[in-house]
Amino acid sequence: VELTRSGAVGNGTVSVSTAQQDHQLNLTVQNSTGDTLAATTSTFSVQDMDAVPLAVEKLKPANGATGIEPNDFIALYFNKAIDPALLQIEVLETVHGKTYAAAASGADITQLSAVELVEVHRDRETVPGGISILPGNRMAAFYPSRDLAYGATVFINATYDGTELTRATYAVRSLPTFIEGFVADTWGNPVKGVTVSIPDLGLTSQSNADGGFGFGFKLKADRNIAGGRYRAFFNPAMKNPGFGMVEQWVNVQEGRLNNLAVAKLPLVDPAIPYRRIVSGQNQAVLADGALVLDLSAAQLTFADLRDQGDVHVQLVSAQELAYPQRTTTPAYWLFNVQPAGIEVSGDPGLKMAVPMLNGSYMYVRGRGTYFVLVGLDPDSLTIVPVGVGQMNLEDKTIHSVGALALRRLDYLGFALVPAEAAPLLEQFAQGQIGLKQLIAALENIETNQ
Repeated sequence: VELTRSGAVGNGTVSVSTAQQDHQLNLTVQNSTGDTLAATTSTFSVQDMDAVPLAVEKLKPANGATGIEPNDFIALYFNKAIDPALLQIEVLETVHGKTYAAAASGADITQLSAVELVEVHRDRETVPGGISILPGNRMAAFYPSRDLAYGATVFINATYDGTELTRATYAVRSLPTFIEGFVADTWGNPVKGVTVSIPDLGLTSQSNADGGFGFGFKLKADRNIAGGRYRAFFNPAMKNPGFGMVEQWVNVQEGRLNNLAVAKLPLVDPAIPYRRIVSGQNQAVLADGALVLDLSAAQLTFADLRDQGDVHVQLVSAQELAYPQRTTTPAYWLFNVQPAGIEVSGDPGLKMAVPMLNGSYMYVRGRGTYFVLVGLDPDSLTIVPVGVGQMNLEDKTIHSVGALALRRLDYLGFALVPAEAAPLLEQFAQGQIGLKQLIAALENIETNQ
């Protein structure tokens, strides 16, 4: 057969017998003088598709697959077109254990707190669903009308005109791990658009209009959140400058919906200016002089590893705290320092003004001159005693005496203790007992009251 050439392309039709046999095709390219420029040989066979048995060329999920999502469909790809009326697909499910009850249609993260684990027992139970045939009739999809259970084993049996085409099984992913929480300001109002991150898991989320956020709801099986204890950061680096940053320990149970405590973000008063503090600074005057830090023998480490930076300091009440306090040393007022997480090492000192309560200082009268100083423990994320301060009765200021076990600047304040604890505070101030002894003695006083 001589091909018709059009530019660099040759076209032609070769007629072959329809008999089912092998053929050899020889192609030769010659110039006008008959010299051979190129030659190639290929083989092909002719088959009568009516005589080829119907078979499943591909199955999705594949036979033996694991980690499949509970709402995935099942697809069968055939080697030739089928008659849809002759195809039957049976799907069975076996599962014994817990699975998440299906959320209401259209539910979002804020509604997922209603999701609960339910006990499920199914033995080769028929999965309801429907079959869709794609154009060309060479692919069929089975869509379950309900989600399969987590951890289920699924059995597929496809027949055509009463003859079995394929049998297969696959495993639905195990129970996923979910984390959800709520971001609010210090007065409990929801805050939208706040970044929440768990660096150890490589996860980041944003709070929605209701202050809700969640992790794990769209993760594939191979990225399921492992159980463990992680630190979560709310508004890291103060991405929303109207609020401070706080942290929270997250104790995650694998294969469960984990609800976090409400994260209360400190409001940042824009009327209060930022002030620079520097390691080794003799007097860092903050909050219009209400807080003075002695950093002459102390080293600061900011989040970017610098030893200096600008800070925003404002006085907050106990009701505005982002962290819990110890019942033995409750503080009425504390200074909140942002950005959070500024580490302190060495031997810092401080002086703070005693705020009025209802226009007077009556609440500190009769308490002696020594008070417990409190700050944030970064390990437990709790407001704890960090030292002792002595009050100057004339100017109503408290200055630290003795060692100050301050590790971060997030919160600084003073706490009132029972009158019988006054000798203990004086003993600490004079170096006769350490901080651990003081804390233990204060807890013993509370226990005996």
